[in-house]
Amino acid sequence: DMLLYHAELRRCDLRNDAYWICTFANRQNDLEELKYIDLNETPFVRAIMGETCEGTVMCMDPEATPFKRSWCTLEHFVTTRVCKKENLTRKLDVASVIEEGSQKCHKYDQ
Repeated sequence: DMLLYHAELRRCDLRNDAYWICTFANRQNDLEELKYIDLNETPFVRAIMGETCEGTVMCMDPEATPFKRSWCTLEHFVTTRVCKKENLTRKLDVASVIEEGSQKCHKYDQ
């Protein structure tokens, strides 16, 4: 649902546009391809730096798990810092589905 909503907001054409999802793109039981000394050679960085990439979508769960995962942190860094340094324009979106009624409002003194 998150990615469908994201595609709708970004006006993606799902017949021609694609999402690269590392969970499906990498063999999870054989991560030999991730043993690079140079992080620029990893599939993550190559996908983000590729000429057809328009950006990165960080799919957030209630525990903010992506911020606890080193590969997600690398993807965020490459999207926001490395691409800028290389004069590449990339978007960074954060997508989340919030279950109805689960939102909390906190009052803070100003």
